[in-house]
Amino acid sequence: MIVIFLQLFCLAGLNVGVYSEFLVETRAYHKEYRALSSALCQQSITRKMSGCISDYEFRYGYNTDTQKCEEFESLSCRALVGNDFMTREICLKTCNPQSPCLINRWDYGGEYRKWYYYSSEEDECIEIDSTLKTSNLWPQGNLFYTRQECLKQCMPSYNHLL
Repeated sequence: MIVIFLQLFCLAGLNVGVYSEFLVETRAYHKEYRALSSALCQQSITRKMSGCISDYEFRYGYNTDTQKCEEFESLSCRALVGNDFMTREICLKTCNPQSPCLINRWDYGGEYRKWYYYSSEEDECIEIDSTLKTSNLWPQGNLFYTRQECLKQCMPSYNHLL
């Protein structure tokens, strides 16, 4: 299989040496990106409330103490620098890709009832009626008995007064 793949590369005019060099560079880039992402996520959350005149907007930063992406206010004219993300989803995928808040698969066969789950695309806790199993409950999964618990675990706000 690999031989056929390499033959196709040669037929296409590509050099195997160039391809392996590309793979090495790609792996190095991903390793660097992970290191940079980790460094960004370790920075403190900093609200940017001066330096320009504009409206406020909500942004998201990773709190290393809570291991959650927290909402905070910032001026919209300030650049996204450091631990500062446009969406909670980007923050979670960058800083905590294993977060239960990103899990969107469930096991069925439980009692029919009302549940809540966090939708990272909508940045909202959604109510559903289903027969999901309790094995999907937080922290093993993205499922909650109440909206309040969903908000607390997956949609926290940064308390800048602490």
